[in-house]
Amino acid sequence: WLLFREAEKPARDVAQALWGMGGGIWAAYALGQVVQGWLRAVRYRLLLQGAGVDPLPGRGRMFGVTLARNMFVDMLPARAGELMYWALLNRGERVNHEDCASSMALSIWFDFLALVAVLGFALGVPMLDAQGRVLMLWGLAVVLAVTGVGWVALFHGPDWAVRLARHLPERTRRW
Repeated sequence: WLLFREAEKPARDVAQALWGMGGGIWAAYALGQVVQGWLRAVRYRLLLQGAGVDPLPGRGRMFGVTLARNMFVDMLPARAGELMYWALLNRGERVNHEDCASSMALSIWFDFLALVAVLGFALGVPMLDAQGRVLMLWGLAVVLAVTGVGWVALFHGPDWAVRLARHLPERTRRW
């Protein structure tokens, strides 16, 4: 719906363009989504196993949780869909909320590291050709700063938020 609404062409033209992409493109996209979901599920399960979760959710259940999480991350703004992972594991699989939060935070941290690698490559290769090494260093500094802020927010932010909340009036805390 959003694609049709935001396109500057009539809906018929958009539908023809999508149809014209061919089944191979759609199959490759679907396969890529399934593989990405499976790899993410494996990562989540390893993180939960490392946290000592017992009983550990089965591989199929973890894959289902991951696919639902992926859908909600894409649908909801500001990555609010990440909380669906927490809710599905905690409510559906009876995983302790501390383990849900820690595996989610570590997973997001790994996403930050992957982003650093991708951005480093995307910035680095063109800059080497253009002799823009100073600009590349600035880009690297920005990427590292964003990653550092993300690390602080993920691993220290919740503790700071709890401390701050303790200073709020009782009525506000209950709300």
